[in-house]
Amino acid sequence: MMDDYGEEEPTLAELSSVAVASGFVTTIVLGPLVGVGVAVTAACVAISNTKAGQVTRQAGSKIVGTKDQITEYERKHQVVERSRMGVIHGCEFMAKKLRSCSGSKDDIVLI
Repeated sequence: MMDDYGEEEPTLAELSSVAVASGFVTTIVLGPLVGVGVAVTAACVAISNTKAGQVTRQAGSKIVGTKDQITEYERKHQVVERSRMGVIHGCEFMAKKLRSCSGSKDDIVLI
């Protein structure tokens, strides 16, 4: 279905992306109540047949594209798994070092 600007209607992914992104950023900056309000407002603007709605839908499309790129990068390079294993190995290293300390303050080096 086409709107007044000759474009297709926004997809659910575009609407939810723009709502979540705007709500998330606003929640971090201004708090949860304002974040929810901004998310709802962004979704309402995205479904309107105005220039603002068109811009908001385009932003949603870019967010969806970025999400797909990040997902593909994660699939190829396993960033989350590597980070998780790095934290685990770091904790195991520190636990081993702390267990081997004789209890003297001189044995622990603070960085």
